[in-house]
Amino acid sequence: MTKKYTNEQLLQSVCDMYNKLDVSCIKGKLAEDLVYESQWVLTPMVGKEQVYDYLKGKLQTLKNHNIVPDAKIVFPSRLIHGAIIIDEGKENAVGITLEIAEGLIKRMDFVFPGWVL
Repeated sequence: MTKKYTNEQLLQSVCDMYNKLDVSCIKGKLAEDLVYESQWVLTPMVGKEQVYDYLKGKLQTLKNHNIVPDAKIVFPSRLIHGAIIIDEGKENAVGITLEIAEGLIKRMDFVFPGWVL
């Protein structure tokens, strides 16, 4: 049986993934049919394995460029389940919203931070 997580646990897991540059922080917390969309990636990705592998490569790229992100959970009034803001330095930032279903991450949307705040 798959473990179910709270919204706060899942948000914190994504923050930990970025702050530690370790994709294993979200292992076991993704729905099989996970959808990943980004304003910087032209086509949606579907499936936890594809998204996991993509994020693993993305984090490795950050490591290779000595970028140390600072991810934090935020609770803007229009997003009752919270969101994540990641500061990647040099005035680069990204917002992440999650759709959570049955205690797993069902959807990840990477957006301009102004959309989240």
